[in-house]
Amino acid sequence: MKRLLNYLILGTRGGYARARIIETIRSQQLNAHQLSERLGYDYSTIRHHLEVLIENNLITASGNRYGQIYSISPELESNYETFVLIYGTSFAAEKKTSHPF
Repeated sequence: MKRLLNYLILGTRGGYARARIIETIRSQQLNAHQLSERLGYDYSTIRHHLEVLIENNLITASGNRYGQIYSISPELESNYETFVLIYGTSFAAEKKTSHPF
């Protein structure tokens, strides 16, 4: 799991967006439109990242396609501390300076 999280969060261009999606849906299950509004990303960008996260078993979806509600997977929940360590140490400074969210 650590290796997968390192790759998806640190090793790819969309890692910061994926990390923000994970953080957000862990605290509140949302659909893609709600995530788009809350995080300030284009809907198609959110859909892309959700698909990547689902393909890698980091999140799950329930409901029909448009209204699908997303939540983190049991596997990610049991490894959430690893995610926090990877995300927190890598983006803490960037989050304070580069991103107004």
